[in-house]
Amino acid sequence: MNFQDCIDFVVTYPNGFVATVENDQPRVRPLTVWRADATGFYFYLPKFKRVYSQLRGHPKVEIAFFRPPGPGDVATLPGLGTVPGTGTLLRIAGQCEFLEDGEIRRRLFAVHPWLMRLGDGADNPMIAVFRIASGTFSFWTLENNSQSHPAPQGFFGGRK
Repeated sequence: MNFQDCIDFVVTYPNGFVATVENDQPRVRPLTVWRADATGFYFYLPKFKRVYSQLRGHPKVEIAFFRPPGPGDVATLPGLGTVPGTGTLLRIAGQCEFLEDGEIRRRLFAVHPWLMRLGDGADNPMIAVFRIASGTFSFWTLENNSQSHPAPQGFFGGRK
């Protein structure tokens, strides 16, 4: 799978889960992508949420997106043959880049106009916008989730 497959997957299944750290304890939080393209994966969140502080304190993240199995999905496993499929998991790892770009913020508020009610429109200082512009991705399925068939890793944003 290539980076465009990764973008298409995230656009179709935009709800992911990000792993963070708080007081040396793991936390998993849902996050929704509002934009995904060749420049990266874009997110927003209110600055008053603890996840904002967690991401600021530890900006290296991994986010998982899941496509449930469809009717008739199957996997072929060595020694077991054909078994029911379990869906596809996309893992994206990289570093959060917090953005203050006015044009990016205006695009966010154009896509989600209800955010205007939270304050000062696109200039609202309480809304954080960040992206993952470079990193790695891998698609996991039942077939490649083993030592003998590892999930291939791809790179995006100039990272290799």
